Amino acid sequence: TSGEIEAYARSFAAGDKSAGSGRTKANFLKPNKNCNLSSWVNGCEPGWGCKANDKVDVNSNKKEIPVRSADCKPCCEGFFCPRGITCMIPWPARALA
Repeated sequence: TSGEIEAYARSFAAGDKSAGSGRTKANFLKPNKNCNLSSWVNGCEPGWGCKANDKVDVNSNKKEIPVRSADCKPCCEGFFCPRGITCMIPWPARALA
């Protein structure tokens, strides 16, 4: 969903500036309902994604991050699956082609 992509993008926008260096430290996604301190499904690992446990209407609630812990598999061609989020995100270069 766009909520998942927004959460991923927000992790970069909230950069942690080092004092005086002007550089941003590497950021990781904040814990979310799928990947948090108490549970971590295979889809939370880089290169993996999971199906949503329930049907998701991507047009009705664009901010929703659905529970994704079913049928975790390697990321599909044309997508990337970052660490800490269980969805597959379309690879930008592929979308522009």
